[in-house]
Amino acid sequence: MSSQAQLATQMIEQEISRITESQFPSDDLVVGMILANYRHGFIDELQVEQLEAQAAKAVLDRRTALRAEKSARHQQSLGLLYEVRHDHTAS
Repeated sequence: MSSQAQLATQMIEQEISRITESQFPSDDLVVGMILANYRHGFIDELQVEQLEAQAAKAVLDRRTALRAEKSARHQQSLGLLYEVRHDHTAS
């Protein structure tokens, strides 16, 4: 693998890792980077498929995590609301 190919892959993988921390996960930028590097000949078709799959999985995993966090916050809020109502009815 040439140094340009290594740099291209490294940049793409770095952007994929950013998806895992994003509050608004999307693979649009990564897919653009992948296609640009493919068109310039820095990566091959197999790498395109692998990187696109990796990016799509990162988005799916991050969205799943964000939904779980939102659900946990919602459950916590409901628990606090129940405690407040329960305290008022006990008086």
